[in-house]
Amino acid sequence: MLAVLSNINLEPISSFMDVSYFGIYDQVVSELENSNGFCQSEKCSKIWIHIDAQEFLKDLLYQSEAKDKAIELLNLTLGAVQRFSLRFPLKKITLSTFSLPPFKIHSFLDIPTSPEQGAFEQELNSRLYTLSKDLSNLSLLPSNLVFHEIGFQKAFAPNFWYLGRIKYSQLALKSLSKQYSNLQAAQKNQSKKVLILDLDQTLWGKVLGEAGIEGITLSSEGVGKAYQDFQKLIKYLKNLGVILALCSKNNEKDVKEVFSDHPDMILKWEDFACIKVNWQPKHENIASIAQDLDLSLNSLVFIDDNPVERELIKSSLEEVSVPEFPKCPTLLKDWFLKEVIYSHFPKAHLTTEDRKKNQLYKQKTERLDFKSNYSFKDFLKALEIKLEVRHNPLDLTSRLSQLSQKTNQFNLTLKRQEEFEIKNSIQDPSFQVFSANYVDKFGSEGIIGLLIFKISGEIATIDNFLLSCRVIGREVETAFFREAILYLKSDNIKMIKGEFIQGKRNHLLKGLLEKLGLKPTEDSFYKENINKLLSFNKTTFIQINQKKILELSKG
Repeated sequence: MLAVLSNINLEPISSFMDVSYFGIYDQVVSELENSNGFCQSEKCSKIWIHIDAQEFLKDLLYQSEAKDKAIELLNLTLGAVQRFSLRFPLKKITLSTFSLPPFKIHSFLDIPTSPEQGAFEQELNSRLYTLSKDLSNLSLLPSNLVFHEIGFQKAFAPNFWYLGRIKYSQLALKSLSKQYSNLQAAQKNQSKKVLILDLDQTLWGKVLGEAGIEGITLSSEGVGKAYQDFQKLIKYLKNLGVILALCSKNNEKDVKEVFSDHPDMILKWEDFACIKVNWQPKHENIASIAQDLDLSLNSLVFIDDNPVERELIKSSLEEVSVPEFPKCPTLLKDWFLKEVIYSHFPKAHLTTEDRKKNQLYKQKTERLDFKSNYSFKDFLKALEIKLEVRHNPLDLTSRLSQLSQKTNQFNLTLKRQEEFEIKNSIQDPSFQVFSANYVDKFGSEGIIGLLIFKISGEIATIDNFLLSCRVIGREVETAFFREAILYLKSDNIKMIKGEFIQGKRNHLLKGLLEKLGLKPTEDSFYKENINKLLSFNKTTFIQINQKKILELSKG
């Protein structure tokens, strides 16, 4: 349940989001420190602290000693946040950054004793950033996004402020709730995975088949620059781990010529992991893209200038996200940033695997082609798989959280964990955390596995076990499991327990625990002696490198 604490009245925001509890007006510190209050109760799992900068500073903005007093006041609040965070490491805290209004009493005067508002705001926020780096369950929401988007004048409601301490307009509250929602989605790695693009009137102006390569609108000046700037943003998005695909009704030969020969093209043919340039219906091509990439339709976002094509995809492939397209190409850049990136591809973390995402999916295609030349057993041997298993990898928590949030098919317990939760498990003596990195003859797949055990005496129970869908069917789970329990044996564990929690998409794991050697008990669990499991689980074609990192001091 979410609690919202603020120094202004934010209760009207409940029209746009679910809030279980609103703290007492302007009592952020006391709400956090109240041992009988909602924030410290088991019901509360998330807390959003939004402090309006102008009301927080009040008259300090106009005083010569403002800076020192403001920092002193801020430290009192941040001290309470820090104590709460450390005491309740599993409660997720979001803290809005400060955003001062543009107008000030000194107008154009340069008064040395008065803090310059831009630098003052930056210094206040720098203290928030410093604290967020030290607390894994604290994240920052950049509130300036809201005020920059709609403007300060439209953001405030002076009448309601003096009547009921409601400072923000409905427009600002709606935008603020949307930014909070986008941040939560980014932290849970719920962003879309694939951006599918049309070509004509989308990546360039005019129709290639009619205008030819010399006649399309694409240049470093005029309207052509709008398309070029759009392509630059798409290229940046690819570097953030979004998979690119093409879906266009065109002659592939003509399109390839544009990509290779047009001097103002930013995107290259090799930037796209999957390409469907033909005259087939687009809904069929998009379904084929999802199949080729082995991803669900709800992972896809399709951009097309043609409203008929957009409606076709919306009606025939309802899970695919299809944003509206701007009527004027000069609006492409701002539209893409606001309506596509923040709504469909929000990012809170960037991993090594993200940067290599397009390359990883190209390697997958190469493996499939390679597989056709072998029997299944010979194919696995010929892959020359190498697996690196690490214990308590604190430096990989961002990627492991990403795996936990996104993995559906090979997810034994359906547990979704954010980064701070995995960090807490690594630091908790009652848990043991393992990761797996995969490499074969075609290249590295990166971190593909997470296995967490909860320890109770001599018994280790599987708390979380998942693998990336990219390596399903290569016996990686057997090798990974064996290496993990081999470590647990050295830690005097005698028995392994596990439970399969069935969901909508993980049905392929129904027999996994028995495959690994565990036997069903009278309840829903499976268990077996660790020595029997070690003798049962052996793979001869996977090379293991168990890289043990320096263990954290637990307890």
